[in-house]
Amino acid sequence: MIEITHIAHSCFLIDNGEEKLIIDPYDPKTVGYDPVEETVNYILISHDHSDHNYTKDIKLLDNVSSFKVKKVESFHDDSQGSIKGKNTIHVIDTKGIRICHLGDLGHLLTDKQLPYMQDVDVLLIPVGGFYTIDYKKAVEVIKQINPITVIPMHYRVNNTQMNVIDTVDNFINEIKNDYKVIQSDKNKLEYEKTDEKIAYIL
Repeated sequence: MIEITHIAHSCFLIDNGEEKLIIDPYDPKTVGYDPVEETVNYILISHDHSDHNYTKDIKLLDNVSSFKVKKVESFHDDSQGSIKGKNTIHVIDTKGIRICHLGDLGHLLTDKQLPYMQDVDVLLIPVGGFYTIDYKKAVEVIKQINPITVIPMHYRVNNTQMNVIDTVDNFINEIKNDYKVIQSDKNKLEYEKTDEKIAYIL
């Protein structure tokens, strides 16, 4: 079992019981969320924008040995990165569980990228649009990858400053026929491998 915490925006903390990994910590001044203050063994950054690369308040310990990470190059837009630049997808294996964090993906996946995302247990996917794929393309990407568990990210909530992106509601309506939707009052998920297709809103 591992613990997955959706801190806010696209920032997640993964705790496998031995070590901790954080993905895409944000500058609180950019997004309007609380600062990310964590002590971790590993930091992953999908791209060099302030809502994904702010590490000032994070303490880094020795690098991990219980996480295996593959990086898959992609783009922040659907024009080969000519508008918003490049984006890195991270595929993380730990404790027999495979997690895929898509960063600020801006396009459907290619035949070259998809083989790296086989057998994904947990997919962390942007759904808010404008800066990333929107909820409709997110569902298309989910069908490409076919993960067991989906956790949406990069969407608007009441206290965010990014009011140009969508809320999670349209995504929920779009995905609910294919995945059971569980809206949690917590931002943490204690995850064990399962065959049941669930979309968790954390």
